[in-house]
Amino acid sequence: MPKYSLSNEVKNDSIRIHQNVVKKFGMAQADIHFYSFFHYFDNIALRPYSFELAAYIKKGYQRCVCVSDSIYFILSDQQVDIMALVGQQDFNNNLYQGVTEMSGGNINTKNPTATNE
Repeated sequence: MPKYSLSNEVKNDSIRIHQNVVKKFGMAQADIHFYSFFHYFDNIALRPYSFELAAYIKKGYQRCVCVSDSIYFILSDQQVDIMALVGQQDFNNNLYQGVTEMSGGNINTKNPTATNE
C-alpha cells in the first residue's frame, strides 16, 4: 500500500470542503467528493512524479487537481506528505497569499499558474 500522510491543515480543509459541498449539492454528492480525495491521495502516493511542480507556491511542492480542488504535496524520504487541499472557493487560502503578493495581485483565479495580464 502506498504511504502518505495528511497534515492537520488538510484534515481540516477536507472537512470544511465537505461542509461547503453539502450546502450546495447535498450529502450524497459531498460524500462522493470527500471520498474522491482519498482515491487521489492513493494515486499521488503511487505515482508522485506524474504531477506538475508547484514551485510558485513553495519550493518542492507538487500539485494534483482533484475535481475543482487542488492537492499540494511534497516528497519526503519514504512517503508523500499531503500539505494542503485548496478548494476552488478558497483562493484566499494562506497557501496562495505569498503567490498573490509576489505577482502584484496578477494571479488568475481559474488557473493559478497564469497571470491576469
